[in-house]
Amino acid sequence: MRREGLVISAWGAILVLHSLVLFVWQGPGWSPLLLLTAGLASVTAGLVAAWRGRTPRLVMAPDLSPPAALLAVGVAVAAGAFVAGTWLAWLGGGIALVAAAGVVRETLAMRREARR
Repeated sequence: MRREGLVISAWGAILVLHSLVLFVWQGPGWSPLLLLTAGLASVTAGLVAAWRGRTPRLVMAPDLSPPAALLAVGVAVAAGAFVAGTWLAWLGGGIALVAAAGVVRETLAMRREARR
């Protein structure tokens, strides 16, 4: 049994708890149902991952990845287009595109380094 899956299950339990609180405040509706479904799926996935966990293989991963953080910023800026308009979607898309190129560059460099 691996402990990493239990973290996912704990997150799912928090979602289930929040769905119950939302159900008490709002009553029956889509929001509590969707949150409950996500929570139960997370609990199930976490328990399966904890039960069937395998020894992880060695994976090369960077300690710090500015392009990955910039990609998240680009997606968040693009999501703001729902409020501000399409110009923000174009801006966020451009940021995300440049960041995705940086992530690909990092990945290729790590693979090259792993072959040595």
